[in-house]
Amino acid sequence: MVQVPYLTVPVYAVLLIALGWFAGEQWRNTAVAPALMVPVAHAALVPMTHPAPKTRQPQPAPSPEKTPPQPQTERIVEDDNLPALRYSAHVYASSADKRSIVLNGQSWKEGESPLPNLVIEQIQQDVTLFSFNGKTFTLAALDDWPGGIIEESPQGE
Repeated sequence: MVQVPYLTVPVYAVLLIALGWFAGEQWRNTAVAPALMVPVAHAALVPMTHPAPKTRQPQPAPSPEKTPPQPQTERIVEDDNLPALRYSAHVYASSADKRSIVLNGQSWKEGESPLPNLVIEQIQQDVTLFSFNGKTFTLAALDDWPGGIIEESPQGE
């Protein structure tokens, strides 16, 4: 038979009492998840005492004879101007079909076109290659494009 020293018996007793105390507290106070609040449409809360506002009738479009034609050079400048892009996510994988980026809050893959005349050519590990109006340019991962004209620069820079 194993003999336990007299000094360790009270220590074991205190440990068992503490264990029972904390275990009882844990089981007694179970966490209750709060009830989910269902959002209510704002329109349902507003009484319909006022009539709907009258809408204005659309005016007919002016005839093309009255509008002077715009010079061709202004249209070319507008076509070369790439709007601002907010680059918020970059996912690179060894498999090309798993690569994606998030531009302006929408997810895009290689070969897709987020804007007119803008094509995502290739998603690399740290950069993305774009083609805009036939001009290829790179954009570092997660760097926003402020908008403007794409200037041709050597690929080594």
